[in-house]
Amino acid sequence: MSSSVVASIRVVSLPMEYQTPQGVVELVQDVLNLGKVASVRIVENSTHTNVQYSSAFVDFESTTTESTNVFLQINEGHQSVSLGCDVPIHWTNGKEMTHIALRRAQIGSGGAIRHTPNVALEIDSWMSIYIPIIPDNMLVSTGNGFTSFGPSDLQWCIEDKLRLGKVKRVDFVTRQQDNREIQSAFVHFDSWYDLPYAAKVRDAMNADGCYRQKGYLENGAFVSFVAFGEDGPVPRFLTFKINHKPIPDAKPEMNPAQIAAANDALLKILAERDAKITELEAILMGQSAFVDDKGPMTIAELA
Repeated sequence: MSSSVVASIRVVSLPMEYQTPQGVVELVQDVLNLGKVASVRIVENSTHTNVQYSSAFVDFESTTTESTNVFLQINEGHQSVSLGCDVPIHWTNGKEMTHIALRRAQIGSGGAIRHTPNVALEIDSWMSIYIPIIPDNMLVSTGNGFTSFGPSDLQWCIEDKLRLGKVKRVDFVTRQQDNREIQSAFVHFDSWYDLPYAAKVRDAMNADGCYRQKGYLENGAFVSFVAFGEDGPVPRFLTFKINHKPIPDAKPEMNPAQIAAANDALLKILAERDAKITELEAILMGQSAFVDDKGPMTIAELA
């Protein structure tokens, strides 16, 4: 089969009649008519009551016109899409199944080699993003619990979870703000992947200048960035902004003084951005004083 993958899904629970790789191909390709299958990976699962069942991750080489609405629903983040079946299907205990549940899966999860050609960018297109704050208390809600997320997870998240592109390097900067340390990052790309979500993020940044990343997909389900507040978990996010002035790559022959100078230049850019934000805030508050006699509005009121 071809290794080129255009879409991937998870069949949540396989009917007893289609529990082999070839059976899954027949079910998905011939019975459900979703498209041409590139590869299949079957995994064994169990419920909290220890009932055993099989799931299948399916990679598609191509999809059918009839399946367009199905993939549209899956790609829009629906937890599960249910399809009827024209042939008799049953649970492993012999009871009749009324539908087949499908969920979104990460590209290549069926075992095929992921095909991620680079987006065709013009020479002057931006290839770097700026993340102003990486929360130091951020976690990922997995549904069954929480796992930590820190600066060391950033490249892994961008490349393997969000599938935005191939990262060349990440420059981390720690700075003081309001008597606390803030961790920021500049992410420099070798390339952006020609994938729908990467295009969505890039288009949003071109239109609005930034994009809020609130989590990522894990085995077809969305997991959220959170932090623990006084009343339990609260949402967190990473803000992606276009970095129009990336610091050049460090040359192998750079000495410590040159590396320190490059870091100073990075800090200068951050200081200039903070000063510009402060200036704009002051202008906005000054202008609002003319609206009524209540004086300048606060930033919270402007939000």
